[in-house]
Amino acid sequence: MPTKWTESAEATLVELTSKSRPLWTVRAKKDFGDNEMIEMFRIREGLNSKTSSAFTVEMIMEKWLEIRLLFDLKYAMNGYTLEDRGHHIRRDGSLKDDLNESWKLFKKLDFLVDPSAGEKKVFK
Repeated sequence: MPTKWTESAEATLVELTSKSRPLWTVRAKKDFGDNEMIEMFRIREGLNSKTSSAFTVEMIMEKWLEIRLLFDLKYAMNGYTLEDRGHHIRRDGSLKDDLNESWKLFKKLDFLVDPSAGEKKVFK
């Protein structure tokens, strides 16, 4: 049975996690308590049956933490909105495309949005 992450497997993980509130606030391994581990075992069963794979709970935890980190980063870079940042023009008039990235899972992760995220103050 395959254990390689594909777009389909990642999308299925996001779909299953969207129904699992305890995992929405997990950002590090230390955040996994009993409730979160129970959810991980449930997700493992669903993910492996839907994708015909053999992912372990550890693999799923690592992938979820990666997806969560990427979401938090892109959400902050987008100015705490789910909208793409779009195109920007350089001083020489050329188009800077690299800001218009498309991560297919980004908008599917809308359940992770923290409405107060943009209001948090960063102290140096």
